[in-house]
Amino acid sequence: MDRRGQPPPTPIKVPLRFGATKTTVSATSTIKLTSSEPIGLSNASALRVCGVCTEAQSKYTCPRCNVVYCGVSCYKTHGETCTEHFYKEHVESEMRLNKSVDTSSAHAMQEVIRRVYDEFPDADTDLTADDRRMEELVQLMESDALTLDALTDEERAQFLREVADGRLGKHIALWTPWWTQSPEAYAANTKSVRHQLIVALDEDGEDSDVEVLHDHPRGLLTAVRAKALEPMAALHASPNGRVLRCNLFEVLFAYAYTLRTYNGDWATDAVEASAALLGLSSVLQGNRVYESDADARTACASAPLADKNVAAAKAALADADTMRTAQVFVLDALSDLEALLEAAVAAAPKAARKELRRVAKKVHFYLVWAAHCKGADIL
Repeated sequence: MDRRGQPPPTPIKVPLRFGATKTTVSATSTIKLTSSEPIGLSNASALRVCGVCTEAQSKYTCPRCNVVYCGVSCYKTHGETCTEHFYKEHVESEMRLNKSVDTSSAHAMQEVIRRVYDEFPDADTDLTADDRRMEELVQLMESDALTLDALTDEERAQFLREVADGRLGKHIALWTPWWTQSPEAYAANTKSVRHQLIVALDEDGEDSDVEVLHDHPRGLLTAVRAKALEPMAALHASPNGRVLRCNLFEVLFAYAYTLRTYNGDWATDAVEASAALLGLSSVLQGNRVYESDADARTACASAPLADKNVAAAKAALADADTMRTAQVFVLDALSDLEALLEAAVAAAPKAARKELRRVAKKVHFYLVWAAHCKGADIL
């Protein structure tokens, strides 16, 4: 079939939690059929016959070359190279057109999903399910609906694990925690941002689907917010500083783990991020009190991990230690954490808002306490 007279392909925009990718599918010039006769009304049914085995009825179409096929066996016979080149060309094409956009997220997600299904047993029932699932993912991509929310729990957990522990570094832009800077360098780098009346996180000042990775938290404590903080006495006459310091370690651990899981930007899903955070912090979720740093550290080391990312948990323990070395780190972490919870309140179902507001108030208490402490009192 000669497709040269057809209009150019329509750009496909793929929204992803870790950024957005705009891709264009190039039209191919031919479609292999079992018949050599011109396509007409008499042989239109040939399009329903598998173009690989030429026997079974076709159910699917290759998204790259448009060959129709009946199942996973014929799909693999047709060649995985075809599909791999399909995604590779998507990424490379957009990288040539717009180098300022992180265009590898879709490729990374597809690679992770493919590895999930490659681990399944090689049984006919499983292969059929795998084939059907891959077809669903292609359809989601073509309808602008391929996000992490569209993945199964297993697919999403593996994708987030590989983001958090760095295995996807070659596919997507990985976030570097802002607290890895020296306190002095961080304070200098954020000075101008703190004194802005409005902190704009998108480079163009408008909403954008393009992921922008920053060297400061989304909700850092600005000069205006810091000045507006109430005195500690307005919240508690004599807070127990020793207990608050121990509890703070767990709060910072949960915050660091959540940010590492979400590649530094909890705003991609504030409700889910808040749920992950509360699942790791018994201080925020309940009324846990730690009497020593050792108790808090032991509890964090054995915290239940929904995605079983042990590597990220070990990193988060070191992160909590690092953040407690400087008051500016602690204040910005708590301020960002409060912003996360406030965003979750706005987006969560009505039934969940009361609990999220309670937790946000607790975080605000820690923020006010930390702001009025002398630096050494937090360490």
